[in-house]
Amino acid sequence: VPDKEILQPFIAIRVLEKAVELFQGTALQMKPFGDEGALVGESRQSLNRLYPCTWYEGVTLDQPYSYQENRIKRGVDRAIKACASRTAYQEETPEDRARELQAEREQRRQEQLDYMKSLITMEEEKAEVIDSRALPLELRPFKSVFNPAGYLPEDREVLQLREEHVLNMEQL
Repeated sequence: VPDKEILQPFIAIRVLEKAVELFQGTALQMKPFGDEGALVGESRQSLNRLYPCTWYEGVTLDQPYSYQENRIKRGVDRAIKACASRTAYQEETPEDRARELQAEREQRRQEQLDYMKSLITMEEEKAEVIDSRALPLELRPFKSVFNPAGYLPEDREVLQLREEHVLNMEQL
């Protein structure tokens, strides 16, 4: 179903002149405008009053008609207003047209950008076994994606180290 009411089902009424015959009753008898005649005019009339009620927003077959009657009436009114002819035609100014074109271009650019971003996938980063501070994975904080082997803050152990001068020196 099209988004705009004006694109919904319609009936076209064409008015044609009666076909003109030249040289009636002679061997040169002809119809210069064909069998139809010249086109006088054409009118497209919307069939929006005849839409199925389920085409209107919020109307379903699950509920009885009496509960949805107001929604259907609002939908019919909206459809009639959307297809109504204007009393006067006002051409867009060049600035308005340029503004609309710019907005449309920006929207298309953004859609293209989003599409291109969806095509690009980053390679999953993996933590180095030993980082620049010379800490192995197990001694670094836990991160679910980057470092699943790391320690959790609540499981952290405080180590008791001996004083440095005792490690490498003898007492005299």
